[in-house]
Amino acid sequence: MIAQPPPVSVSLPQVSSLPDHLSWSQVSTMRACPQKFFYSYIARPPKDFIASSMKFGSAVHTGLEHFFRSRMEGAKVDHQAMLEAYQNAWRQEDEPGVPIRFNKNEDEATLQSTAEGMFKAFLQSPMAETSGEIIGIEESFRSPLSDDLPEVVARVDLIYAHGGSIHLVDFKTSRSRWNPARVAEAADQLRLYEILSSDISGDTPVELHFGVLTKAKKPVFELCAVPPPESHVTNALHICDTFRQLYSAMTAGNFYPAPSPQNCATCPFKSRCPAHQ
Repeated sequence: MIAQPPPVSVSLPQVSSLPDHLSWSQVSTMRACPQKFFYSYIARPPKDFIASSMKFGSAVHTGLEHFFRSRMEGAKVDHQAMLEAYQNAWRQEDEPGVPIRFNKNEDEATLQSTAEGMFKAFLQSPMAETSGEIIGIEESFRSPLSDDLPEVVARVDLIYAHGGSIHLVDFKTSRSRWNPARVAEAADQLRLYEILSSDISGDTPVELHFGVLTKAKKPVFELCAVPPPESHVTNALHICDTFRQLYSAMTAGNFYPAPSPQNCATCPFKSRCPAHQ
C-alpha cells in the first residue's frame, strides 16, 4: 500500500471559515490537491500568476454566452461579435496586479487568433443552428444533496429544449478532442447538474452534453453526449458520498499537498506550497 503524505501543519479552519456552500469546482480541487483547496477557498493568499489557459477559457465562455443571449433575443451573431465579447472579457482585471503566465509559443495575440478560429468552428457546427428553445444561459442552481452537507451550487452554461428533451450543456476548451473515456471521466459533473436542476426538467427526459472546443491549429467544435447512468438512484448516492467524504476531509483540516506535474504546473500558489519550499 502506498503511504499517504502527512497533513501539512496549518491552522485548522473553523467550520464557519469554510465556504457556506459546495460546488463541483471546490470538490474537484480538494480531490486533486487539498493544499490548493486550502489556499483557493480558505486562506486566499495573493496568487503568483493567472494561468493563461484559465483566462482564455473564461473569455471563450463569454463569447459563447454572447452568442446564445443574442439568439434568445432574435439577433444574429457572427464570429466578430463573439470575438469582441471575448476581448472585453480578456481586458477585465479580476485580480489587478497579478500577472498572466503564458505557455510556450503563446501570447495575447496568438490566443486571440485561436479564439477567432474556435468561434468560426462553432458557428459552422450544428449547435449554432439548433432550433431548440433556450431555457437558461449561465443558469445557477442551489440545493442540498443531503441534510449533513452544505447546499451545493451549480452554474449550467446552457439549457435548451429540443426533440422532447431538456438538454444541459457545459462548454469546455481543450487542447485535443475528447474521446469516450474522457467524457466518462468528466460525466459526474453534468450528472450532478442534472440532479440540482430537477425542478426545471420535471418528468421531461434530460440529455447531458459537453460542448468541446479544441485549441488545435484547425479548431473543432463537438457536442459530446454523456451516457445516462445505469441507475439514477445509484448515481445520486455515488455523487452524495463523494461530496460527503471530501467535506469531511475539509472540516477535519486535512490539507496536505499532492504534488504532481499535472497539479503543480499551473498552480498559482506553488511558491507558498510546503512541497516546493
